[in-house]
Amino acid sequence: MRLQGRVIEWNDERGFGFVVQHGTKTRTFIHISAFAHRGDRPAVGDVVTYEVRQDERKRWVAHAADRSGRRRLAPAGPNRLAQLAGVFVLAAVLMAAWKLISIRAAHPSSSIGATVYRAAHPRVAAHSSADFSCSVSKTSCSEMTSCAEALYYLERCGLPNMDGDHDGIPCEQQWCN
Repeated sequence: MRLQGRVIEWNDERGFGFVVQHGTKTRTFIHISAFAHRGDRPAVGDVVTYEVRQDERKRWVAHAADRSGRRRLAPAGPNRLAQLAGVFVLAAVLMAAWKLISIRAAHPSSSIGATVYRAAHPRVAAHSSADFSCSVSKTSCSEMTSCAEALYYLERCGLPNMDGDHDGIPCEQQWCN
C-alpha cells in the first residue's frame, strides 16, 4: 500500500532521514536508495509517497519512494528576508535612476554633476516659500541670501545671469556649491 508523508529529518551527508505519514506520528526510516530519482535529493519539509517493508533486521523502512512536493510548510527564513531586502534596495535604486533620467531629460545641456545636484538638493523651499518674490531689485547672486532664494529666482523669475555656466545650478560660487 502506498503512503504519503513529510520528511521530518534528513542528513544529506549520510543520505538518510525520517518520514512521518500524514495523520500519524510514526517515524519511518528512509534512505536515499529508496528514491527512484536520486539526482534531486530530498530535504526537510518535502512531501513524499512511499511503501513500507521490513528490512533484514525486521525494522520498518520506506522503499519505492517518490517526491511529490518541496518544502510546502517551510517557514520564511533569512533567505526570504534577504530576498525582500534586495527587492526594496533594487526598487530604491530604480526610483533614483528614474529621477536622474527625468531631470537630465528636462535639462539636456546640464553636466552630470548638475543633474545629480538637482536631484539631491532640496527644492521645496524654492517652490513653496512665501518669503521670496520676483523683484526687479535683485538681479545677481550677490543680492541673494541663500541657495533656495537663488533657485527660486532662477526657476520663477527667469534671471539668466544667475546661472553663468547654464548647468541649472545658480550662484555656484556664492550659495549653491
